[in-house]
Amino acid sequence: MSLRNYVYLAVSITLSVIFTLSMFFTIFVLPHILNNLFLNPSLNRVESRILISEICFFMFIVSILLIIIGYMVRRAGISVFGSILFFLPTYGNFALYMTLLGGAGILRSIWLPLVMITGEAYILTLGSTVFLLPIFILSIPIILGLDTIFLQIIFSILVIIGGLILGFSTTTWIQYYVERKGLIKTGLYKYIRHPQYLAYILWFYLSFALDSMYCVSPFTKIPAPGLPFTILFYTLIYKALSEEVDLLKKYGDEYREYREQSSFIIPLPLRFKKLLLSISRKVIGKDLPDNIDEVRKVVFTYFILTLLISMPFDFILYNTAWRSCFYLRL
Repeated sequence: MSLRNYVYLAVSITLSVIFTLSMFFTIFVLPHILNNLFLNPSLNRVESRILISEICFFMFIVSILLIIIGYMVRRAGISVFGSILFFLPTYGNFALYMTLLGGAGILRSIWLPLVMITGEAYILTLGSTVFLLPIFILSIPIILGLDTIFLQIIFSILVIIGGLILGFSTTTWIQYYVERKGLIKTGLYKYIRHPQYLAYILWFYLSFALDSMYCVSPFTKIPAPGLPFTILFYTLIYKALSEEVDLLKKYGDEYREYREQSSFIIPLPLRFKKLLLSISRKVIGKDLPDNIDEVRKVVFTYFILTLLISMPFDFILYNTAWRSCFYLRL
């Protein structure tokens, strides 16, 4: 390698470390800072609480509009921003035993209009069972009476894995971008087309899982926030597929061949992958979409199917575990 290449590599590593640490700070550290801020005595007055609640109502409207507008004008980034904003209240449960108007729990006021419109907090659970199934399985040792340290270790390992994926993939991306090498097909990108999105989904998923396992009651009966996570998950999928449409236009057959040889975001067993793609084949007649209209059809179909499959189990859990606040506690 030449001196110039070493400089590019050093810059790429430095920027990727900064970016990874900033994302970790935003997802796992910032919620605790917000909690301490909201617990400030100056915010304990009724007027301040009402003001923050009004801001949360405004954020609900803005987040929904951003999600819809992003899909309508084909700007996936706008929808991602809106879905993250809608997912934000998940961090309200990071501070245990906070009420709606105390600590970061007040962020959950963003979901209050949705609960008021439907008249039932159950709507927030939709999608929870499908996505929490791995956590339910990992929680079996705790249900059997073993220490919760087992699950804490698993979560810690997943946080580290997410950080490594984000760091290595960002380093590769920056290096290719600076050196203008074209299509990235090395490092993690050799096996996964969107490793950065895998890291985001993993970290957001851990936040969602932790929130679902804490016993906090901002609406007197609080379910796991399955619907906000489901919206965020499929919006990120929509963003990734939209980028692939652009890459197909730019690189043509080169990207099409690369797409056939690599996994999308999450590496899956071959049989399970074929099962998932069979749905796409029925919707658009092929495994993967080639234009934005096909992307919308595929994402919307999977989103609805996830909610429909999860719905009956979500209802059962809501009326047993979540309604009675019978959560597993870390």
